[in-house]
Amino acid sequence: MNTDCPECGAPLSSEEGCTQRFHHLLALEMTDPEYGVVHHLTVAAYMLQHSGQLSRLGWLSLRDLLTQFLSDESFTPALARARNRKAVDNKNRSWSFTKGERLVLPTGFTWSRTILSVDCTTPVQYRQDIEVWARSVLDDAALVSS
Repeated sequence: MNTDCPECGAPLSSEEGCTQRFHHLLALEMTDPEYGVVHHLTVAAYMLQHSGQLSRLGWLSLRDLLTQFLSDESFTPALARARNRKAVDNKNRSWSFTKGERLVLPTGFTWSRTILSVDCTTPVQYRQDIEVWARSVLDDAALVSS
């Protein structure tokens, strides 16, 4: 039985859907450091494509974070946490990552690549595919008006 993912539109098979694939990749990343070095890209790309739990402002904030990760190799997850700790603290912002207006993708919008495109056969291939996928998500997300 083939259907499409209701969030990202990826064609799904009965073997594996986006959520199952995400959990599988997270398990790889948590158990093997060679896979785990791209964890920040995996999570951001997946959440942007599967944004049902995010507010519009949360989605835009995550898109900005992914932009920083991909445009500056020195911008690490540790640096992101240090720089953004105060800014994203609930006490210091007037908006919510999950509550409020939702992002509405334009009619006919499709993602160029999805999590189902990622090849995890080797750590090298995996890291390359995660980066390609994350860049495609960012390119596609640029088409979404703020």
